[in-house]
Amino acid sequence: MRYARIHSSLAKPCSEVTSDYLGSEQYQADVEAMRKKLFKASHLNERKAITANQLGIDKQMIVMPNMPHYRDHNSKLTQAFLGLEDEEYHNKDSFVLINPVIKVRNTHFYEENLESCFSCPWFQIEMPRYSWITLSFTCGDTGERVEDLELDRLDGVFIQQYVDLLHGRTIIDNSIDNEMIFKGEPYPYEIKLVSSVTSRHGYRLNNLVSPNFWAFVLKVWMLRRY
Repeated sequence: MRYARIHSSLAKPCSEVTSDYLGSEQYQADVEAMRKKLFKASHLNERKAITANQLGIDKQMIVMPNMPHYRDHNSKLTQAFLGLEDEEYHNKDSFVLINPVIKVRNTHFYEENLESCFSCPWFQIEMPRYSWITLSFTCGDTGERVEDLELDRLDGVFIQQYVDLLHGRTIIDNSIDNEMIFKGEPYPYEIKLVSSVTSRHGYRLNNLVSPNFWAFVLKVWMLRRY
């Protein structure tokens, strides 16, 4: 795992995925690495995703879980993926979003969402997110492009954090200088970065043997060098 303020891959926008990379052996290896890390790092029944740059891969890719109980709650994003797949693949454990692009449908409505991040362990923020967005992306498994899929709060609030990560913005960056617009004006309120040692998100026992994890703890969590 790459950590904020320790690895440069999280501090810059990712490169677009090209057609020659999509479906290649390297692509398959990168997606499998992301999938394994996601299910190793996340807790059971957590709806979390992982971005390529969190593993040092310079590509606009997100791997998110296929969770049946979100399908039951009419997740438009899950339904869009399933609509591109043959029924025999509907029980797969994850989906891959390629080159995602968000458009905000209305800046008047937002909700605060408690966000944590694998790359910023022991930190959380109450981040305002737009309630209504559209999402365009390429399905990593079929290669088909989905344009301007209208998402509601269930999916829209969820996916914005990960698109931010692909643009080089972690929860630490958003606490310092966010790009939210509310009713045509910059978001007027402070977004506080909260320390939470009781949060297990982004933390596992194998972190204890990771020099990068301890570099993050010393520089960012203890010394607050953002």
